[in-house]
Amino acid sequence: MKDSGSRIQDSGMWIPCTERMPDTEEVVAVVCQKKDGCRSWNRAFWDGRFWHGSGSFAAVTHWMRIELPEEH
Repeated sequence: MKDSGSRIQDSGMWIPCTERMPDTEEVVAVVCQKKDGCRSWNRAFWDGRFWHGSGSFAAVTHWMRIELPEEH
């Protein structure tokens, strides 16, 4: 997802990490700010100290809850 910060905040679905963090171990969608200024999104979980998932999560700026399919 390449987007401006204002569109992310105006969507009402993305929660700024500066406001609050998700429950620990809850898989959520995250917005990552890249070094070149572009933003992308991925799935990750917060352990109370660090983000975990596939990819780089050094600069997570926003997150939102997502529904994941049930495991069978």
